[in-house]
Amino acid sequence: MIKVKIGIIGAGKISEMHLKTLSKNKYVSLVSIADTDVGLATEKAKKYKIKKIENNHLKLVNDPNIDVVDILLPHYLHAKVSSAAIFNGKTVICEKPFATKILDAKKLVKETKLNKVPVHLKHYLRYSSSHLKLKRLMHEGVIGMPYLVKCLYTCNSVKGMNDKNSWKGNIKEAGGGVLIDAGVHVVDFLQDIFGNPKSVACECKQVLTKLKSKGEDLAIMNVEFPNNVMAEITCTSNDTSYGFRWEKHIFGSEGSLHIIDRGKNKNELLLYKNGNVILKEVENDWWNIANKNNLNDIIDRIIHKKNPAVNMETAYLGLRTILKAYESAKNGKKLKL
Repeated sequence: MIKVKIGIIGAGKISEMHLKTLSKNKYVSLVSIADTDVGLATEKAKKYKIKKIENNHLKLVNDPNIDVVDILLPHYLHAKVSSAAIFNGKTVICEKPFATKILDAKKLVKETKLNKVPVHLKHYLRYSSSHLKLKRLMHEGVIGMPYLVKCLYTCNSVKGMNDKNSWKGNIKEAGGGVLIDAGVHVVDFLQDIFGNPKSVACECKQVLTKLKSKGEDLAIMNVEFPNNVMAEITCTSNDTSYGFRWEKHIFGSEGSLHIIDRGKNKNELLLYKNGNVILKEVENDWWNIANKNNLNDIIDRIIHKKNPAVNMETAYLGLRTILKAYESAKNGKKLKL
């Protein structure tokens, strides 16, 4: 049996999802884990029976015994470490966003093409069954001509956004606040249905965040897609009442589709026509399953030498939308893309 030899770079919170999934994949061999916090890396290595521990990502990407690197670092390091991995001929798995600056994003897209090394980005909304069903129904034209989209992301990260020791939400390490953290998922999901964005206007605020080093805890972004589809995307990390949720509402000339998120435990997909619910489907444990399906699909693509599900050009255009949204918020202007 062919086994993909993987090195994990970053032993933080999201690594648990990656390690748990990859350790159960029969085509994966977890070879090494690297983190500047050696104690944390050692803890993860012991739990998942990883023999090699590094305190520096360069040692891992230079290891000839590793085929694939899985990058789970603060956002601003994604492009730098991906570039080092590509230079060493390693296939890359990377958490979003793959860069925090336009120039870094362009450089990585160019390097990927020149070196013909695949970069697999983790956009898990594409692997939720309710989201896949919504996409199929959209393509079947069940709601007629779409014209309006409203998406909402909330979480309760008030404590973290006010923690100077946490890189999450830091402008330098994260590239911004809640918009770059969550907005990239929404834009990718909408790109997959409607195509690449044409313009963006945005407003960002710090409401409950008191640290100047942190980014926004509230963002409202208006994005124009092809065929006059307008999308409003609202993201906040201040939801102390409910916490984690995703909602997507798509309105068409003959009906509407809705994904109502009940936290990480349950999604509800609804189709409305003439004031009636025509379809209702429940997806349980959606967040965990979507993430697992995403990672397992990436491994399958690596094993069978298939192209990444999200190509770098599409990912670049999605990321550019977020970064231009910050520019729009700063200048108070709508920007063409």
